[in-house]
Amino acid sequence: MANQTLASRATTTTTPKHRKLSDDHHSLLPGLPDHIAQLCLSLISPSALYSVCRSWRRLIYTVTFPPFRSLYTLSLPTTAAVDGGQMVKVFSFDPISSKWITVKSLPLPPYLRHLSLRHPSFMSRNFSIQSVSVSGNLVLIAATAVHRSLPVPAFPHPLIFNPLSNTWSSCPPLSAPRRWCAAGALQDTVVVASGIGSHYSETVARSVEKWVVRKSESFDQKIQSLTHLKLENESFDEKIQSLNHLKLKNESFDENPDGYCEKIQSLNNLKQKSESLDENPYGKWEKMQSLKQSKLCREAIDAVGWKGKLCMVNVKGDYAKEGFVYNLDSDEWAEMPVGMLGGWRGPTAAMDEETMYVVDESRGVLRRYNEDGDKWSEVVVDERLKGAEYIAAGGGRVCVVGEKGVGIVVVDVVAEPPRLWVVETPPGHDVLGLHILPRMCLPELKSPVTLLESK
Repeated sequence: MANQTLASRATTTTTPKHRKLSDDHHSLLPGLPDHIAQLCLSLISPSALYSVCRSWRRLIYTVTFPPFRSLYTLSLPTTAAVDGGQMVKVFSFDPISSKWITVKSLPLPPYLRHLSLRHPSFMSRNFSIQSVSVSGNLVLIAATAVHRSLPVPAFPHPLIFNPLSNTWSSCPPLSAPRRWCAAGALQDTVVVASGIGSHYSETVARSVEKWVVRKSESFDQKIQSLTHLKLENESFDEKIQSLNHLKLKNESFDENPDGYCEKIQSLNNLKQKSESLDENPYGKWEKMQSLKQSKLCREAIDAVGWKGKLCMVNVKGDYAKEGFVYNLDSDEWAEMPVGMLGGWRGPTAAMDEETMYVVDESRGVLRRYNEDGDKWSEVVVDERLKGAEYIAAGGGRVCVVGEKGVGIVVVDVVAEPPRLWVVETPPGHDVLGLHILPRMCLPELKSPVTLLESK
């Protein structure tokens, strides 16, 4: 009997290693396949899922789970010398875990290692790193580097970062690289107007170009794939010739040649696709109607996408300025409405390209634009909004970077009255750009299956 009891205990008692293995392979929801369970869990707030269990916590960071919004910054070390080549870092703030994550996607574009923010010839200004968010991606448009003591464009072509795949890729090159310009985004289109290259050029200063980001795939991977097809071009010709010979041979025996026709057409399609590599491998910038004047080339300008138009002013800060509105569909420019221009007294952003917000950097006031009355209405007043430099809007929040030491001020503009709190900036770094994009997905978390097996 004693032996039977010991045997019974032996069969029911599990070692810690076996217990851990068993726990790690449980389903997301008992009794349901993982793909069905994920559909159910996707209806629940990610913040609620995060606090329940480890498998659900990991689920919200997979590719297949609907991504929540995160805050992204372009940053430089606080102690960095602004007049030399510096390494720019991208940080992501996870609102669920309240942690900053350093974007460590590889390979890191080498152009991010040699940026300059100041030059002796421009004592009164700092150089900007111009970036826009489009279709859930971060696009770096223009920045300044120093070559032989002279300021030059830092990027030979714009760069795009996809948070979901955690990859950098090369964008199509502009007609001329820029040190600064007017840049903005509307839906899936990036627009660049005017600007300065290595030196002033009237052609560049009056130019307008647009680029449609049709897919979030890696353009570098696409080039590699098309290059492989190009190398196979000769084999396409040989295969087509061979199939044509077989087709003629079969026709002489009154056999059905349809199968060969389909194969020949398929190979011809691949051949044409490979030949397109020389013409348009990853899209291109399309030239639009030139500007009538070059007033937008004086400094880096953020164009705000709003209701199918791009709105911008020619001078930053609370100064007298001129305002312009660009209609992307009609490719036409117009003067900014008087009321909109009068209230444009600091960094400006639009929520989902529908509602425009501005921070009066001198008075510390966040305002919302009312199109019907062509006026700005006050949302909230706070001392921490004074000296605002960067702004981003999305998901019902307006995020503002103000004076050093204040942090990132977050305003919930949906709440009544508006709620306000502060997120500390990345430790040891100053913010040079601010964006709201989908949260990152780590490569190892590609699906519910891998997340359960990788623990």
